Amino acid sequence: MIYQSGVWTPAEDCHLWMWATNNFLPDALWLTKALGFRYITNAVWVKPRAGLGQYLRGQHELLLFAVRGSGPKARTTRKDLRSVFHAPLREHSRKPEQSYELIEARSTGPRLEMFARREREGWDSWGHLNGR
Repeated sequence: MIYQSGVWTPAEDCHLWMWATNNFLPDALWLTKALGFRYITNAVWVKPRAGLGQYLRGQHELLLFAVRGSGPKARTTRKDLRSVFHAPLREHSRKPEQSYELIEARSTGPRLEMFARREREGWDSWGHLNGR
């Protein structure tokens, strides 16, 4: 993120990783574009049990991936990263450790987590940190 004229904006060449549930997928894609990013792909967190749903009971959550600018400047050289991972549920809205590992393996950083539940080494964090 770059701070200019009192406004935070994403860096010219960077990655965006955004969580989205099925019901809010159109909103997440809209926001991605509004922030100046181009949607590329997604990863799927498969949860151990089904939750709620209007038409289907969801048992997964989407981690959208988008780029701003040329994108590859912020990319690592890893070729073995998979789009699906299975992980247990933790406290409300806390994301699985595998998702952070995936992001760190694909995107060079610097890294910022918005609405963070805890601080993580190598990341800037903003949100409800450590229950505060």
